[in-house]
Amino acid sequence: MKLNEMLGDLRKAEVFDLPLLEVLSGQNRNVLKVQLHRWVADGKVVSLRRGLYALAEGFSGPKEPARLANLMVSPSFLTGLWALSFHGLIPEAVHEYTSATTSYKQVYENAFGRFSYRRLKADCFGGWKEVDYGNSRIRVATSAKAVLDYLYWTPGDPIQIMETLRFQPDVVSGFSWDALAEDAEKWASPRLMRFARRAPQKFSADWEEI
Repeated sequence: MKLNEMLGDLRKAEVFDLPLLEVLSGQNRNVLKVQLHRWVADGKVVSLRRGLYALAEGFSGPKEPARLANLMVSPSFLTGLWALSFHGLIPEAVHEYTSATTSYKQVYENAFGRFSYRRLKADCFGGWKEVDYGNSRIRVATSAKAVLDYLYWTPGDPIQIMETLRFQPDVVSGFSWDALAEDAEKWASPRLMRFARRAPQKFSADWEEI
């Protein structure tokens, strides 16, 4: 079996596993395992995590790690510290791709970077949108949801946590304190609801309590 014979289908799939290769090739699983090992060793295929692969960039063009983060674990969306940087809510660049999932906590490292997945309960899993990013489309938390997700996973006083990050909501035109307060209510978390009440006075120069 030659990789070139399946390139079109594998490019469309973006990522693939052994069952997909079985369907495309019609070959025995044990034979495919040996072939996959050779392709990885030859630099034609990249292992993303156990059992999941992608074509090397020489066969499919540049890969966008943020897009791979969405594809490596399903369901998932980018959030937390990476999304805070993406939205411009903190000044530092973040190189670890943090995502929310309804599955268990997971961390993967591969040729494209470090990918971490943190669990959220199903009724707190919303609050994301699909946006253009580079040459890809990615699922990423809204700016307000990214704040709450990060605080949910990070122990300590939320105000102090965000001060340490140099939280800068005033420079982000799409950030909404009202949206953050509405999302915090959905969590039914006293800690996050207190943050939603106190944070505007702390971090927004133009905030006026009504």
